[in-house]
Amino acid sequence: MSKSGDRKLRQAPIDDVRNIRILVDTSVLEIFVNDGCYVFGTRFFEESDELVIRHDLKAASQTWYPMDEVTVNYLVTR
Repeated sequence: MSKSGDRKLRQAPIDDVRNIRILVDTSVLEIFVNDGCYVFGTRFFEESDELVIRHDLKAASQTWYPMDEVTVNYLVTR
């Protein structure tokens, strides 16, 4: 179960959904609908490795792209 305070449901009336992009990081979830005309975002602290996303779109296809881990090493000189 995810711990995200009282934010369990996000919704907006959208007449025509053309596309959805969902980005998930270790504690951030962002959903962009219709190229960013509608944006939902939240922080979450998942206790398991399983993420479930549900929708009720009548006709939908999906493509999943896993995000690669990024490490940034930089040197600060003074």
